[in-house]
Amino acid sequence: MNKLVKKETGQCSAQMVLVGNHFGPILRVGGVKAYRPLYKKAAPVTLAVAVFDVEGRHLCYQTFDDVAAQRAYLDSIKSTLSDAGVLDMFEVLPDGCLIRPSIVKGGAHAPADYGYCLTLLGEPRKGESGAQRLLTALMESKAAALDYMPTLLARINAA
Repeated sequence: MNKLVKKETGQCSAQMVLVGNHFGPILRVGGVKAYRPLYKKAAPVTLAVAVFDVEGRHLCYQTFDDVAAQRAYLDSIKSTLSDAGVLDMFEVLPDGCLIRPSIVKGGAHAPADYGYCLTLLGEPRKGESGAQRLLTALMESKAAALDYMPTLLARINAA
């Protein structure tokens, strides 16, 4: 269940969002990623969607029985953010994942059995070295990933 709530405390008015079992300020949402199989020989991967904050910490995690239910959940989160008027703060990736361009610090792309992977990286967490993996988006092909990269880079550089 995803919905918006307007919380008013004294003189402060903040737009809150309920996504799955997490209730918090909508401006803390950093992105939404989908977990799905990328490689045929890998261990089974649970179909899931995770919402994470601007530091890359998971806020909620929801599992699904099939890709259609996963896609519907991604669409409902996108609709919730759109209703709040903040969807323009996010880049909607071709596979339905969402990322706030301002938290992306780098990326990589590589082939996968079910398409082509675009991995977006953020700042390292405190006490850790190396960039943290924010999300991996599954693209249709290498050509689709390379065609999309300039659009994504322009959005990241503008953030």
